[in-house]
Amino acid sequence: MSVDRRRQIAVSAVDGKLVLAEGAIRVINQGEHDHATVYDLGVFPPRELATLPVPTSLAGPPQSVAVSPDQRLAVVTAAQTTDPQCATRTVPDNRVTLIAIEGDAAWVAQTVTAGLGPTGVSFSPDGRRVVVANRNDGTLSVFGVEGRTLAALATVVVGDAHCQPASTAFTPDGKTLLVSRDGDHYVSVFDVIDGTLQPTDRHLSAGLKPYGLCVAGHGRFAVVANVGRVSGDADLIGVIDLTRKPFRVVDTLGVAATPEAVAISPDGKWVVAVCHNGSTRTEDSALFHPQGSLIVFRVASDRLVRHAEHAIGRWAQGATFSLDGSVLVVQNTVERELQVFRVTDEEGPADSGVRLPISQGSFAAIRTADFTSAPLAAI
Repeated sequence: MSVDRRRQIAVSAVDGKLVLAEGAIRVINQGEHDHATVYDLGVFPPRELATLPVPTSLAGPPQSVAVSPDQRLAVVTAAQTTDPQCATRTVPDNRVTLIAIEGDAAWVAQTVTAGLGPTGVSFSPDGRRVVVANRNDGTLSVFGVEGRTLAALATVVVGDAHCQPASTAFTPDGKTLLVSRDGDHYVSVFDVIDGTLQPTDRHLSAGLKPYGLCVAGHGRFAVVANVGRVSGDADLIGVIDLTRKPFRVVDTLGVAATPEAVAISPDGKWVVAVCHNGSTRTEDSALFHPQGSLIVFRVASDRLVRHAEHAIGRWAQGATFSLDGSVLVVQNTVERELQVFRVTDEEGPADSGVRLPISQGSFAAIRTADFTSAPLAAI
């Protein structure tokens, strides 16, 4: 496979069913406004290429979208849908949508079913497998990728239905898959042998409710966001050493309350944590804060050093770097805008002032390709 060198594709999923109102998540319609938008981060400001009606959900971590290594496919999962018997509540969904991307065009190529409550999804580094975490039944769905189609290959048990698998992340060599489990506070390690997932007895204790998960492009470490009890207290992210087996958590670092997502720059020099920071609470709460927080860490000898903190929007969800590392985009849900940061080697992310608005809905996830099948050309 070859990378489309003219594009740096990001896909943002938006849930049209749910909004934050008076400190609570409320159902507002029958989901007909769920959608996914394809952006090009290779130009500045980033450019919208296409928007498609696609079922999705903000339930679960903001990794419910994935982009293939050649940037020609994307997958969007839908963990919840509106209850057909009661329009004011949601029930688990099972739909997974494959999007084809070519030039400035994108279209729905296929819709398949996974397990109950599909959330975190990842392409394998060779682009031949897609793995989906099924949050409501404790399993992984494995699909083979053939052209512009997905074929169901296997269902792999992670734990019981209460383990709540959330995010999935491959190592760059494709030999290992990590799965966060916020229901029982583990990160599970799976071996990948001849394209099949093999459970191991290694379950890492990363912190309270490990949720968002990201592996560095060089493969030496991973970072996991521990959302904690959503109690207003400071929370933690954990650093997983991938340079030796068995993999192990080697550090935890304090961040603001409720780190929804983590992202690592493609060169492995910067790590960011997207934190709610009390911004989802009612304004009369003693724990309310009018802004979310983006905590920035510089990576030094594979250790994280706190570098900066930036104000972001309320109820922020996902974040992703452009493939060349020059841009970081954060989903500000209440404000309904993507906040765009410029990234430099010296200062890391800095707010550019650019905002990319959406007209309705609540952000669910955003992602660029975790790994690319060829280096990017200069843009």
